[in-house]
Amino acid sequence: MTLFFSLCCFSISFTPSMMLFRRLVVSDPLRIILFVLGAFFWLLSLLLTSLLWTVSNNLLAIFICSILLQEVARSVYYFLLYKAQSGLTKLVSDGTDISGFRLMFSSRHVLAIVCGLGMGVMASLFLLTNILADYSDDGVVGLPSEIYGNGSTKTVKLRDNDAYFPIYYSLSCSFLTLFNVLWTINLWDGLHKYFHNSIDSTILSIIFILTFIFHGTNSLLCLVTKFTK
Repeated sequence: MTLFFSLCCFSISFTPSMMLFRRLVVSDPLRIILFVLGAFFWLLSLLLTSLLWTVSNNLLAIFICSILLQEVARSVYYFLLYKAQSGLTKLVSDGTDISGFRLMFSSRHVLAIVCGLGMGVMASLFLLTNILADYSDDGVVGLPSEIYGNGSTKTVKLRDNDAYFPIYYSLSCSFLTLFNVLWTINLWDGLHKYFHNSIDSTILSIIFILTFIFHGTNSLLCLVTKFTK
């Protein structure tokens, strides 16, 4: 594998998010700040999850707690913006011009897209960076050691079914970014309307989709490879 191949995989992963960023975020300084804050809140949930990992090694429990912490981070982010509206309203009433202020009121779903995009991009970066870092070296074949978590206990071997793994993995990261946008829209709409069924469906869909991405992707890709030969 080469650096060029890794850059192609990065392009597959982040082209949809870059298009959304260019269309909805880059033209407004306030949206750029909200995008970065979304990435920060996702990192904060990851930090809390890592602290739990030092207490317990139960993978299933940590996995569920990680999802719940992500949703707590989304909820805290929503209420933080909700509280900030009153202060911004006072500034605008005093004659201060704030770029993008109308977004806070008239475009709730656009606001959720911007913030969810920041979370999704950061999640995909953490999911993809270490793997492509191994693939970027010349002469690397098979699956990199980061996939197993500990290269000293597993032997990296080249298999036929592994040939398209980086591309499929990049596609899963691309979908993960878009799913984070969808989850943020759904959760924030539920919080805005106090519609708890929406919140429950968001958490359940996250558990199912992340379980598929982290545990079921490789098996499905093996089946796809067999049927496409």
